[in-house]
Amino acid sequence: MATRAGARTLGIEDQVGSIEVGKRADVIVVDRDRTHQVPGPDPYSTLVYSARGTDVTTTIVDGELLVENGQPLRVDPREVIGAARAAALDLVRRARLV
Repeated sequence: MATRAGARTLGIEDQVGSIEVGKRADVIVVDRDRTHQVPGPDPYSTLVYSARGTDVTTTIVDGELLVENGQPLRVDPREVIGAARAAALDLVRRARLV
């Protein structure tokens, strides 16, 4: 996998780069049963060229489950959306003053 060569190049292959006991890892699970990914005979090309962020059903970072069944476990999406909208409005207001 590409991550092994990257880890080796950075000299941290003992910590990352492959999924092994004792190594840090980030893993996602992608739902390939979405219409925009069918027929998808080559899973690698399909993942690179057709998959979307919304296709990610599970996210694990450094062994911690962060997203399960497409739902974030550590943040409230409504709070994030509210904060993003407020930040966007603030940015627009400041841009109009320039």
